[in-house]
Amino acid sequence: MDTNEKYALFKVKDTSYAIPVSQVREIINLVGKITAVPDAPKNRLGIINLRGTTIPVYDTRGLMGHDSLNKEREQLISTLQQREQDHKNWLDELKNCCQENREFKLQRNSHLCAFGKWYDTYLADSNVNYDIRSHLEKFAEPHREIHGLADKVDALLHQNDHASALELIDNAKYTTLAKMLALFADFYEMINEQSEKDVALVISWEEKVGAFPVDKIDSIDYLSEIMPLNLFSSSKLVSHYGKKDDKTILILDLEAIF
Repeated sequence: MDTNEKYALFKVKDTSYAIPVSQVREIINLVGKITAVPDAPKNRLGIINLRGTTIPVYDTRGLMGHDSLNKEREQLISTLQQREQDHKNWLDELKNCCQENREFKLQRNSHLCAFGKWYDTYLADSNVNYDIRSHLEKFAEPHREIHGLADKVDALLHQNDHASALELIDNAKYTTLAKMLALFADFYEMINEQSEKDVALVISWEEKVGAFPVDKIDSIDYLSEIMPLNLFSSSKLVSHYGKKDDKTILILDLEAIF
């Protein structure tokens, strides 16, 4: 390993990795290019045709013990579809309680409902994509307003103004809740569009060539203080580590990943 050699720096999940740029043939977009192969090894996503040459696509995330990006996106959308339904049910229950003169027992604090807990935790991650963060931040106001309805309805019911309470709930269904549902729909579309930006490093090692999808390409740059990863001798994929702006970068062992 040589500090005079440039490296391709990239991320998989939340970890930064590097490969000598001399081993990187090119960076490609993967949209619609992967063909699944029956009974392929579990570390392969399939194959691609790269200018007439068939090369395997490796499951980079799987090699490192993570779910694939597509599976992670599917799980995220599934989770948020449940949270979307939660808020439809929440408003329906508020109306039912108003009509049946029952105590409303669902969560009133927008930070403590299942979506609120997920939302606060997700946005606390500094690695969240800028466009996704900007879109999610639009949820804050309507989400807070939805949960604030419970106290407003209680105040009207204490004044025996059931008609105004029901009108407030019905208006919220077609305004505040509708705004949240539109934000959910736009978010699902945004997540699906992320797959159109998926990229892979085409890497060669000895006589082997493979495409390795990564979450993000950071840069092509030099590393300093390259050292063997002796402290983590159980790691089969990483041989050395280096430094870039005081950040630790793990250098993949090409023999191991092939």
